[in-house]
Parts: sequence; structure tokens; C-alpha cells
Amino acid sequence: KIGNFFNEATSALIINAKGVIFFLSPVYLSLRVFLKFSMIPQIRLYLQVCVVQEFQNDGTPKYYNLETLLPDYENFKKWNTNCGYVNEKDYSATLDAFCHWTYDFTNGYLVVVDLQGISTEDSYTLTDPCINCMEPKFGRTNLGAFGMQMFFKTHNCGDVCKAMSLKKNEYMGLSIRERVSHYKTKIFG
Repeated sequence: KIGNFFNEATSALIINAKGVIFFLSPVYLSLRVFLKFSMIPQIRLYLQVCVVQEFQNDGTPKYYNLETLLPDYENFKKWNTNCGYVNEKDYSATLDAFCHWTYDFTNGYLVVVDLQGISTEDSYTLTDPCINCMEPKFGRTNLGAFGMQMFFKTHNCGDVCKAMSLKKNEYMGLSIRERVSHYKTKIFG
């Protein structure tokens, strides 16, 4: 896949973000095994990225991050974004919990979001995720504390989060049950 071009520094930040995500994924999977969550699909990251440098007519370089096309790309899905969107049609409690877990595991330093890729019955293969981080790292898709807040405003801790004992935090809104109860009270008294 060929996306927008980047400068050299931005290209390095994007690859650095993928390295952090590459570290977090196996830790999550080992926790999944430890907690005997065999019924929860695995998460695999497809992070084979290369940087291509091209020189423009005036001699200035352009950089492109390239990824190999995913197998079964016709069934590509985007489950969430870096600014709070959640695909309700293809919602995944596993991926939602993975994002929440990255926040807890890093003590609120970052959250992995923008999850997209392909899925089977027993696994997800993700490509091109991004990180919202408290520091200005990981390129222009890092929305910092605002991005974290937007993720947790649309996040609902389900059975996977509860089984993993993931914590509530200052960014979280009301759960679906709390919202329904609140609006019932507001409408019906």
C-alpha cells in the first residue's frame, strides 16, 4: 500500500511506533494465554514496513512507507480510529480490550488505536495502527491526551476488559448500561 509521502523524520517516527506496537502485541497474547482466554481470537500484527526514498526534480527527497498488501484484502475492515470512531457494524470486544490494555499496561502513557486489517474466526491480522501518546512522539497521527480521551469516550468495558481487570480512568464516559439508565430516568422520571 502506498500512502502519503513523509519527510525522513516522520518516516522514522512511524517505524518507531510500529516497533512499540510490535513489542506490546506478544505481551498481550501471552497474558491472553496466562488468563486462559483461548476463546478470544489472537491478534497478529502485519508490520512489514519499508521506506522508499524518491528525489524530486529540485533534488529534495520524498519518503514513502510501503507495506505488502494483506492476504484476503477484499475483507479489510477498520475497527476504530485514533479520534474515537468505533465501527459498530464490525465491533470487536477483543480489539477494544486490546486498546484499553495498552493504556493500562503503559500506565496511561499511550494507547494503540486505529485498528484495521482482516479477521478470521480465531485471529485478527492488523496493519498500520497508530499510537496516541502523552508525548509528541510517533508522528502526526498521535493525537495525545485528546486522542486518548476520544477513545475512552466511545469505549465500553465488556467481558474481556472485566476478565482482564482493566481499570476505569478519568477519560471514560458512562457505560452503555449507565447511559440507558440515565436516559430512562431523564425521559420517564
